[in-house]
Amino acid sequence: MGALQYKLRSLLYYTLLLTVGFFATLIGVVATLCGRRFDTNYYVARTFWHVAGPIVGWKFEVEGEEHLTAASNGEEPAVIIGNHQNAVDILYLGRIFPKHASIMAKKELKWVPGLGWFMMLSGSIFINRGNNKSAVGMMQAAAQEMKRKKISLFIFPEGTRHLSDKPELAPFKKGAFHLAVQAGSPIVPIVVENYSKLLKPGKYFKRGTLKIRVLPPIPTTGLTTNDVNDLVERTRSAMSEALVAISNDMPPVPATTDSTRLTVDSPQQSYNSIPKEDTEHAEHENEVEATVGGAAAVDEDATLRASTSTDGKDAADKVVDEATVEVVAPITNDDNTNRKLSIA
Repeated sequence: MGALQYKLRSLLYYTLLLTVGFFATLIGVVATLCGRRFDTNYYVARTFWHVAGPIVGWKFEVEGEEHLTAASNGEEPAVIIGNHQNAVDILYLGRIFPKHASIMAKKELKWVPGLGWFMMLSGSIFINRGNNKSAVGMMQAAAQEMKRKKISLFIFPEGTRHLSDKPELAPFKKGAFHLAVQAGSPIVPIVVENYSKLLKPGKYFKRGTLKIRVLPPIPTTGLTTNDVNDLVERTRSAMSEALVAISNDMPPVPATTDSTRLTVDSPQQSYNSIPKEDTEHAEHENEVEATVGGAAAVDEDATLRASTSTDGKDAADKVVDEATVEVVAPITNDDNTNRKLSIA
């Protein structure tokens, strides 16, 4: 019975997705004519949410939505990232996707009938891989376009869907973080509760309510490509902690003014920061999947090589992150150091 329910509800979900996707270009045309071009993804996302949410039976309780205000108003463009569990993620994006936000895609998608039209209308940022000598150069171009249009970009840093019985994140790719550093824009992490209580592919697809938590923006002002690895680790740590918390009904931890999160075991004990795990950041391809609300297209994998410079000397070419984009037309900072501060 559960398997049959899953198949029928999944069929219903994708039917609703395609139906809204059919009208996405029309919505884009109307929004453009009304002078709201860069809000197209927002309108498409909310349309899908209001249509599909009640029918599928999923509701969301949102915490920290105020952290998206600056991006939504166009005051401070941000790189918005979220955990990626299943194709049903489009439903939570439908609820949370802000105004003045879009996605990044390869230039070739601009010429795809229907999809390309919608993407151009919605202000998508197109990257030309062929003319970029490095991934860093590609991200610089995307960052400049992002600032020129004054829009935020949404990216799934895990690069692939990761749904498990336990609230956990897959390893992060670095593309979103390189982009944020190049643009000097903050990173706004969004975490949605683990789906396992409502969704298990092939077994069940239930109705219910899930939590979404928007974390405080993580500034990137003054950071360079040398800081990306640490930025990835700190962001992933904060998102992992939030994912476990909302999946286990734990309240949010208030943000601290210091970049190090301190904990107290007793009045006479020391405040200890979270220890940082020793990890090696291997060179690898980066896949970034961005979803908005409408029809879908998947970009093929690609590896970019970048020649970077350290202390005035050119380093050897190394593989850095690139993006595989799936488009479906919509901290508390933990300073992971080992220092200990004693209290008198």
